[in-house]
Amino acid sequence: FYKRFFSVVVLVLSFLFFLSAQNLIDGVAAIVGERIILKSDVAQIVQMTAVEQRLDPRFDVDRLEQIQFRVLESLINQKLILEIAEVESIEVENREVDQAVEQYLAQSVGQAGSEERLESILGKRVSELRREWWPDMKEQLIAERYQGQLFGDVVVTRGEVVAFYNNY
Repeated sequence: FYKRFFSVVVLVLSFLFFLSAQNLIDGVAAIVGERIILKSDVAQIVQMTAVEQRLDPRFDVDRLEQIQFRVLESLINQKLILEIAEVESIEVENREVDQAVEQYLAQSVGQAGSEERLESILGKRVSELRREWWPDMKEQLIAERYQGQLFGDVVVTRGEVVAFYNNY
């Protein structure tokens, strides 16, 4: 199983790039198996995170760069899990994806303050965001379902947590 897992990962390339939403020329941030992570996808998530955390791109450059690396790492991990989930034939229903997209959209609008403000921040209409977020949300739900199957039966006792804490 693990041999197959590692053989699925054909190439993981990541490039250092600075967040500059207005001047961003799209390119490949990473490739995991057959899946491509675009720089624009990373930049969009970083933008949303910046809005959530109320960061100013002019003054919080170091913080945004750290977020960028964490976002890219998270997307790479999700794509790796997705590759395995595909082998395991994990699926989600379209209605689950629709519901998750609507919840994420509502949360994003709430954080931005209004639909108009969200559209202004991301430079796209809400209908475009729905369309763009749908495949990503489907992938996220598949990855979460696989992780749930993998770790759902894991039980950690308080004693184990205390022992771990004391050891490390």
